[in-house]
Amino acid sequence: MDFNLTDGFRASGTNMQKFEELLKQIDDCTSALPVDMTSISFASLQETEDQNHLIFKMIDAPQTIAGRLPALRKMSIEKLEQRNVSQEIIEETRKGSRLFMVLDNAGYWTSGNLSLGIAARADLQGDGAYSPCDELYSLLMRRYVAKSVIKPTRGTLIIREAEGISKAFACFSGRYRHVPQSILCDFIKGFGTELGNAECAGWEVTQFLTDITIEFPSVADDISKTYELKDEFVPGVRLTTSDTGASSIRAVGTLRHGKSRIYVDEFTRKHSGEIDLGKLHEDVDKTIFQNYTKLPARLCDLMSIDINDPADCMERVLEQMGLEDCIGKRIAEKLVEELLLEINPAIKYTAYDIAVSIMDLPGRYYEDVATSTVEKLAGFVHKAAFADFTKVNRPIAIGLTA
Repeated sequence: MDFNLTDGFRASGTNMQKFEELLKQIDDCTSALPVDMTSISFASLQETEDQNHLIFKMIDAPQTIAGRLPALRKMSIEKLEQRNVSQEIIEETRKGSRLFMVLDNAGYWTSGNLSLGIAARADLQGDGAYSPCDELYSLLMRRYVAKSVIKPTRGTLIIREAEGISKAFACFSGRYRHVPQSILCDFIKGFGTELGNAECAGWEVTQFLTDITIEFPSVADDISKTYELKDEFVPGVRLTTSDTGASSIRAVGTLRHGKSRIYVDEFTRKHSGEIDLGKLHEDVDKTIFQNYTKLPARLCDLMSIDINDPADCMERVLEQMGLEDCIGKRIAEKLVEELLLEINPAIKYTAYDIAVSIMDLPGRYYEDVATSTVEKLAGFVHKAAFADFTKVNRPIAIGLTA
């Protein structure tokens, strides 16, 4: 699989071997570089009609201290391409970070996501940190210099190198502990046999996030039989991590019903100190694996609760859950309408049927709903099983006859 340094790199699949090979490739080209922020030279890209060169203003600590105007530097695009700098990297710099960095005579292209980290090292936050321009980089350097009067302004740059070029993707504090992406592979290999063989349900890797879902289908039938459920629920765990700041090590327990995968429990571990895989397994086992039966056990109880008015009950459960607060009024109204249309008045419903219908929402096909909204649903819908059905199940009306 061809890995490249563009911000837009993305790969996905279900093959574990390819996943492991890709993460090893990324780890091998990634390093955490300790740095005094005042030793960096910011090269701020200038607007120009010159199509053959990139022209930068050089902003650094000596120039800032002396109060001199930034010097101009040119890069020949032809020579850059001869040095394996792709047109994609050049265009990303033009349209994204608008920044090149120099440190100890080495040059680094930069990700559009870098600005937040370099701004944080200057105690600068807010929307201004996302505005790539001379003024921002001059302000950052002035603040680095001012802070260094008291003590050096330390940072840790996350650098990836491929085909002879280097690119900075993130900047953390000097205390940051780099965690290789392949820790997820080591973690998966350490799963016990209690849940049967682990199977990859899918993975996605970008420069900023590594995400994989593992399932244990061999125990799904046992869960259904143990709790006498009408449907099969496949337990799993979704693992995510990032070495560029998008995520700590995160494990989310999942249960899949058909095409709908819901999130039930979560454990996170910050990138600090030594990572003990044994302790990590203990924490995930306690937080997630030991709770897999909690939802099936509750669903078992719901099968004994007959629902008198399914449509009314559905609306009341969703209101009790706070669906509008989760995904907004417009989308919530649309989903409620769809669920109500699917209710068959000729069928006898239990609380189990109501809960499972709601829990199937994340697996529906959405054309106009953002992925982030579907993710919110996946972490929200399990609440349907724990609704108070004594309050939402309308009593049967008893009529009087003469």
